[in-house]
Amino acid sequence: MIASYFGLDQVILCLLEKDDLDLNSRDDTYKRSAMFWAAGNGFDLTVELLVGGIGGRWKDKKLPFRAGAQVDCVDRHGQTPLLYAVWNRHLAVIKLLLKAGARTDLMDDSGATPLSYAKWRRYDDVLDLFSGKGITADSKDDIKKALISAVQKGSEAVVKQLLETEESNPNFTVGNGWTPLSYAIEGRNVTIVQLLLDKGVEVNYKYTVSVKGK
Repeated sequence: MIASYFGLDQVILCLLEKDDLDLNSRDDTYKRSAMFWAAGNGFDLTVELLVGGIGGRWKDKKLPFRAGAQVDCVDRHGQTPLLYAVWNRHLAVIKLLLKAGARTDLMDDSGATPLSYAKWRRYDDVLDLFSGKGITADSKDDIKKALISAVQKGSEAVVKQLLETEESNPNFTVGNGWTPLSYAIEGRNVTIVQLLLDKGVEVNYKYTVSVKGK
């Protein structure tokens, strides 16, 4: 995994010579495989190796036959390698993952998909790669639901991504009168509170708090 994180392709080639190598093993903290780290950091050559691309740029290499790494594996937040590639706008990696069969419609724990993030961030070059893969317009309610869910789950990276979208406005309330900031405060997540404050969120909303036993 360390080799994938840093894009050390020659090291990975040596590791791929081992018959007992598990390409889908995941770390204990984030539950991410080597594919996640390579995709998220934009190492397209590494991704090509992991998906089984021994050909093209690697055609002179002779390695044991094995299935490529899973492209639709999910981490502890329900996120996929494709989602991380979309977040960071790594076009070469996105192309490889799509060619390997990665799905654009898999939802993470916040209810958002790689396709959703590409649309919300107005990544037209990414959307061009997704052409013909069921692109439909998302409503602002979809972004609101995803933001509330991410705040409640403490998914700081997701909150940051959503707040950077042009459509995102954290000054809204849900049915109980609570705002994203309300949930962040309830969850005592200082990082998310700061992200919302940096976005200029309104701090003077009035909301009610239910007390157990009352």
